[in-house]
Amino acid sequence: MRRHAFGALIALTLVAAVPPTARAQETPRLGGVLKVAAIGEPPTLDIQATTTVLTYEIMWHVYEPLFTHDRAWNPIPMLAESDAVSDRGLRHTITLRRGVKFHNGKELTAADVVASLKRWGQVATVGKVIWPGVESVEAKDPYRRTASAASVRRGSTRSCSFPSPTPPCARPAWRPASTTTRCS
Repeated sequence: MRRHAFGALIALTLVAAVPPTARAQETPRLGGVLKVAAIGEPPTLDIQATTTVLTYEIMWHVYEPLFTHDRAWNPIPMLAESDAVSDRGLRHTITLRRGVKFHNGKELTAADVVASLKRWGQVATVGKVIWPGVESVEAKDPYRRTASAASVRRGSTRSCSFPSPTPPCARPAWRPASTTTRCS
């Protein structure tokens, strides 16, 4: 018994005496290659065009929605600054945060959001279910867009936030639908 206690004491002393090897932290830099291990190859990187979990797991790091969630899973603004509901819940007016830029430096505007929502309604599975109830989506000015519905649908703000399976993410209106963009 004493022999085991003595051996354990020596081992602890040696471990404590050996200095930990510290890796120098690299300075962040633009560009480079990101290597990722995944269980398969996604059929597309277009998060709105598929219900594949693999695509979602990769691309939710790229896109940003109008709303996200707080700790209690209530929708809160992300790219949006505010959301005003009027006309018995049939009209939503979303004001965008100013100064939100895409990867190329272009500022996010209501025209980008309108184009993104229209594409989402045509392509995404969730969008196809919700879109028939939408009467109009239009840009009121560069930072406000309104959406009018034929009937009240609970959770419309929630469907514009993560972790919705295919949230309506903002992409530049001038960009072809097949390309991926990111807001920062």
